[in-house]
Amino acid sequence: MHGKHSYYVYIMTNPSHTMLYVGVTNNLKRRVHEHKHKLVEGLTTAGNFIIIYFSHETLGLGSSAGDQLYHCLAVVSSSLSLPANCLLGQS
Repeated sequence: MHGKHSYYVYIMTNPSHTMLYVGVTNNLKRRVHEHKHKLVEGLTTAGNFIIIYFSHETLGLGSSAGDQLYHCLAVVSSSLSLPANCLLGQS
């Protein structure tokens, strides 16, 4: 099945800005609500993470979708000078 789907690539940090969380979701409002209210277990339940960046992306489905997604993340991380070992979450 081939087609286009919209996703948000987003970056969150803790209040002291010592940890970054990079996520991908098809519903940014829902996902931020889940992080804020600690509805999903994971890194962001450890503190009050805030969103510091988001970008709306359209990705094709199929074998190249993963490559397109990682390209988007590489562009985002290079534009923000993020370390190569930042955490990646998908939802």
